[in-house]
Amino acid sequence: MGYFNITNVVFESSSHRINEDFKLKIQFECLREIRQEVEWKVVYVADSDNASCDQELDAIYMQSLNYGSSEFDWNVPKPDYSKIPNVMEIFDSTLLMLIVSVKG
Repeated sequence: MGYFNITNVVFESSSHRINEDFKLKIQFECLREIRQEVEWKVVYVADSDNASCDQELDAIYMQSLNYGSSEFDWNVPKPDYSKIPNVMEIFDSTLLMLIVSVKG
């Protein structure tokens, strides 16, 4: 059984420019009380054929979480597009992956 249900991720800006950071509102349910550290990461995947181009944009840590619904705002830095070998990949299919893990 998992610890979380991510119920909604909202991009605060209806249009996003390539040179702007991401402003997210994360809404989730914690399915049980967690006393261990919880890590949240955002990974930018620009090229599905080349994992070496993946960029961890940001990580935050929460010391504990109570049972129930919660939300938080997160300003995530934009990717470093100079690290993507084929510039056309920027305009192709890309994704932001949200990873949540419990330490310990």
